Amino acid sequence: MRTLLLCLIFVASPGLALGQDLPASYPPVSEREGYYLTFEATDSTAHAAIYQDQAVRDSIDAAYRNRHRAARSIERYAMAEQDIDFLRRIDQAQKPDAWSVALTSGDTLRLDPREERPNAANFTFEHYHPEHELIVFRSQWAEGNAYVLVSRSTGAITPTYGPPVFSPDATYFVAFNHDTISGYSPNGLQLFHRAAQAPEKVVGYDMDQALGGPTAVTWVDDHTFRVELLDERIIEGGMIEDYRHYRVRIREEE
Repeated sequence: MRTLLLCLIFVASPGLALGQDLPASYPPVSEREGYYLTFEATDSTAHAAIYQDQAVRDSIDAAYRNRHRAARSIERYAMAEQDIDFLRRIDQAQKPDAWSVALTSGDTLRLDPREERPNAANFTFEHYHPEHELIVFRSQWAEGNAYVLVSRSTGAITPTYGPPVFSPDATYFVAFNHDTISGYSPNGLQLFHRAAQAPEKVVGYDMDQALGGPTAVTWVDDHTFRVELLDERIIEGGMIEDYRHYRVRIREEE
């Protein structure tokens, strides 16, 4: 495990608790509806990036102080890379503007951020998964952000905490986001089952900020993944960061 500590801060704050462990399983027995997750602490390990071109995306993002402008710049890059001919912005005189999505059925879907969330500032395209016919949009708000997935085959719209990370057999995907400082964005992870019409959320774990928040997920097999958690604390004189790692197993109640 890796822990970055500013020694003077730590000495000055002896009562500060870091690195609280996740429960052995989630959700609690009384709240389960079929699926649950078990957590086992592990040593640190390398995690794969969500996108193969993550380094390029990160460099674009780093060039902007404004997150909305950064997301629009990443959108231009991503649409050029994938040659997305079934997607275009419409109603650009309105703010936020909407999207027109050509579905594989021949129908057209109008995607308006205001219909999904009243204070949405924009939907920006991030990636298209052709093998799953799933479009990934980043949903930005006045403060904070999350994601929206759109199925090109059915037109189903699925809000998520982050972009999907698919299991090897694509039966499941995990969406996650880290926000232990501002609290404007979700902090936790979600497990989705790939149902026929639309992804079905089977576990949603909104993590207490004291537990940290997920920063990376890598699948081990079709029912197991590894997750990295980061606990950040801004205190007088600087910041403390604590990384922890878990092996997570998908379970179903008998």
